[in-house]
Amino acid sequence: RSKDRKYRARDHEIEQHQRDGALLLVLERGQRLLAIVGGHGGVATSFEHGRHDAPEGWTVVDDQEFDLAIRLAAGTFAVVCPGAGFDIKLWDAHGFAAVCDALAGEMHLDVVFLGAAKERPLVDAITSAMTTRPIDLTGILTAAQFPAIIERSALYVGLDTAGFHVAWGRGIPSVAIFGGGHFGRFSPSQPHVRIVHKSMDCYHCYWHCIHPEPKCITEITPAMVMAAVREVYPPPPPGRAS
Repeated sequence: RSKDRKYRARDHEIEQHQRDGALLLVLERGQRLLAIVGGHGGVATSFEHGRHDAPEGWTVVDDQEFDLAIRLAAGTFAVVCPGAGFDIKLWDAHGFAAVCDALAGEMHLDVVFLGAAKERPLVDAITSAMTTRPIDLTGILTAAQFPAIIERSALYVGLDTAGFHVAWGRGIPSVAIFGGGHFGRFSPSQPHVRIVHKSMDCYHCYWHCIHPEPKCITEITPAMVMAAVREVYPPPPPGRAS
């Protein structure tokens, strides 16, 4: 019950910080808080006119060379992160499998899975349903190697988790599957980013779902995801691999 009260208080706080009827990106909320207390942020951002500039970031130089050891040339592979912090945000394994096969077949990209060791069963379910062969690095990367691999990728596909924010923040074409739990709070507005979602009247439930399953996620299809992918990463011309 105390957790429910915390969520309701946070919902009220978000409602108080709405602008033009839209939820503020969490980075902007932090920036406004710093302005109120007289501080300044270490993230270079601009939120004027709905534009969210990518934050500055960095990776360890030595770890940027890690993917060379497994023979992944920069810009030739897509990173896929299917895991999430809690299960209600997860998308269908067969849906991910269909998207990954399309990335390999249509986009001519190697597919590289990244994630925590606890996501091994999920990744195994996806790879077993695929017809193409991915590169699976689930659970074996250090905290520095994880963003270094993403930074050298051509495309990122996943959920609204840490990997997505690393990817779009470094300018990587990024597609993320979002549910409605806190929709808008972590949704960057960038030309190289697409958010795939299913609009519903029950958005902003903070994952206290009123349905037997989270329909805002389960009703997302592979076709919807691939349509978003093509907008940020057009397929190569017929007869020529990227």
